[in-house]
Amino acid sequence: MPRSRASAGLAALAAAAALAACGSSGGSSSSSTASAPAASPTAATATSATSPTSAAAAPNGAQATRTATAPAYVTPGVSGSSGLAGATASVTSRGFAVVDPSVWEPEHTLTVLVGSRGSVQQAFFFAAGHYIGTDTAAPSRNIQVLHQESATITIGYNTARGLVPVRFHWTGVRLVALDPIPTVAARA
Repeated sequence: MPRSRASAGLAALAAAAALAACGSSGGSSSSSTASAPAASPTAATATSATSPTSAAAAPNGAQATRTATAPAYVTPGVSGSSGLAGATASVTSRGFAVVDPSVWEPEHTLTVLVGSRGSVQQAFFFAAGHYIGTDTAAPSRNIQVLHQESATITIGYNTARGLVPVRFHWTGVRLVALDPIPTVAARA
């Protein structure tokens, strides 16, 4: 009888260990269930203007659904960069080279740098000097900064139908596209 109790005890311990390891990526287990939101922009590419593409953490920790008409974003304040040097470092750390640093407007709340990687470009936005995200999840063939105000920047997308202006506005909490962003296919 002592042997069956020992076997039952070992089986119970093995079951508990298996349950504790569920969802674990290895290492020691923890009783905490909270996790930090992702700090990188979403990587999904949108193919239509109305289909949801992914979810990203909102500043309050809730999930916010991205659509093709919304900019790619990260949780505000994730990046500690400030000023042109910090913004340039933030762009280059993501594998892009800054196209024209003269578009940086340090006196504005919302600022932008266009980065290029090979034959594609992407707009990198900063609020009060901190990286907040990109214009789109997937880079575009050719973009340019058309106009800048304190909290609104207009990016021009070169498409087969011509230049399409899109205004991006910083609400103080998140970056919002005020105009429809051309589809990935139109921007390619």
